[in-house]
Amino acid sequence: MRRFLQVFCAVFSGLLLALAIPNELYKLGSPLIGLFSLAPLYLAVVRSKSYNEAFFVCALQALACHLASSFWLAFFHGYALFTLGASALGTAGYHGLFGWLYLQGHRERINTLFCAMMKDREDMGNFTEEA
Repeated sequence: MRRFLQVFCAVFSGLLLALAIPNELYKLGSPLIGLFSLAPLYLAVVRSKSYNEAFFVCALQALACHLASSFWLAFFHGYALFTLGASALGTAGYHGLFGWLYLQGHRERINTLFCAMMKDREDMGNFTEEA
């Protein structure tokens, strides 16, 4: 049950973050959704029992967010696997490292607000480059 809740929190957080950035529903994005979109992710990471679980949770969240926000990449017929698949896996691996670092910081009592601001800054920088 704990594993199911972690997966649910990661996917839910990824979908909320995809809604928070500029998309077809919200042309300018939704700051209110963005404000709460990372909370389920942080709860899932803090409740992880190992660094591998934290890596998996953050990688899954990034994968869900990337696939939901960049679904249009699948329409490049000859290059769909490369454009969407490779970029999704690269993003998931990169954000998985953040989960590992965040859990280490949480266990060592490093300021979690600082980690959250760095994650949010990194995400918004990636999405503003696409616009």
